[in-house]
Amino acid sequence: MGCHSPNGGAGAGCFRVGGTAFDSIPGDSAVSGAVVKLYTQPNGGGELVVTLPVDRSGNFYTTSPVSFGNGLYPAIISKIGTRYMPNAAITGSCNSCHGVINASLWAD
Repeated sequence: MGCHSPNGGAGAGCFRVGGTAFDSIPGDSAVSGAVVKLYTQPNGGGELVVTLPVDRSGNFYTTSPVSFGNGLYPAIISKIGTRYMPNAAITGSCNSCHGVINASLWAD
């Protein structure tokens, strides 16, 4: 992740996982009060590896090390609902794909 890395600009440490969650596509309004969870299996299965709170701007992040191993399966849980990512993530740089080559992260 280039924005909060040893050589990347100011910030609160090196981000190991980070992104922004929205309430719907196309990503106009950030969703707050949600959590992002990373599991070892699809659809919330397997072991829960980490839970990340989503702040009022829709941002979630951690500076703690997270081992992605063969990949982790994200879920966004909010008062709107739960959305599971069907494919394993192999990096914590969520916005490197979402909002660039894939749809923004959203809860519905």
